[in-house]
Amino acid sequence: MRTSTAKGLMVSVILARSTSFLFSKTALAAMGLFELLGLRFFLAFLFLSLIYRKRLRASFGRDILLRGTLLGAVLYLVMASEMMALKQSDIYLTAFLENSAFLFVPLILWVADRQKPSRRMLFFMAVMTAGVALLTLKGTDHWNGAAWGIAAAFFYGFFIFLTGKLAAKSDGISLGIWQMGVMGVLNLVSSAAVEEMKMPSGPETVVSLLALTFLCSAFGFTFQTEAQKYISTAEAGLFSALDPLFATLWGMIFRGENPGPSGAAGALLVLIGMVGAQGRGKGLAALRHRTKGSADSV
Repeated sequence: MRTSTAKGLMVSVILARSTSFLFSKTALAAMGLFELLGLRFFLAFLFLSLIYRKRLRASFGRDILLRGTLLGAVLYLVMASEMMALKQSDIYLTAFLENSAFLFVPLILWVADRQKPSRRMLFFMAVMTAGVALLTLKGTDHWNGAAWGIAAAFFYGFFIFLTGKLAAKSDGISLGIWQMGVMGVLNLVSSAAVEEMKMPSGPETVVSLLALTFLCSAFGFTFQTEAQKYISTAEAGLFSALDPLFATLWGMIFRGENPGPSGAAGALLVLIGMVGAQGRGKGLAALRHRTKGSADSV
């Protein structure tokens, strides 16, 4: 896959996954948190296992199972934190807080691989941070939801970092399917332990569950793993900035959320930061080679 194609795929993945905030918010009104996540990811795992059964058999082995289990466990923490945030705050607040992961990724690379961000990168990270601050300004009274959103951001940043490391020498599609199966099992076990499980009913709940299963999970998570094989970890983190922009739009259209003037200003700053970091100089281009080199060494 060419780098330009991988970037296009990554944008498509982010667009599909941005709808998950809207569908999750709707389904949470009638389902338990872990039950929703368990059904969503286990059904997606079964569906993709049927489609890619030959590919899964060909790549099956101890190594890919271990990598899928590790990534699935981290995503379990991401999604549990996201659902807790959604239960206690608006879609746009949860989306932007969780996707501040694109700020955690360069910092994680700095700590783990001694890959210090350039001054250009740090400047545009600061611009994006200001954008996120403006976009979440209206929701600062939702402290519990905000805390869970920040937790989701940290775990998601760590997931992006680990994917960059673990996907390099694995079949991306197979790895994405296995991690989804792990997530499904962990959430179903959690649901059985702490919730009263009940099958979803009502058209809105069923449609939301199906959309989460096939659009957001089957397509979204699986193909992010494949796309990240051809772009740098830092780039993948910055592409995540598109997620809250789209999620905010869905919240405004379908739930009447209104981030206000600060939301528009924040969105503009995020876009400026993203475009600037993608430009020439010592931004993402300087990190690309080093990040791929680190991934190839695993």
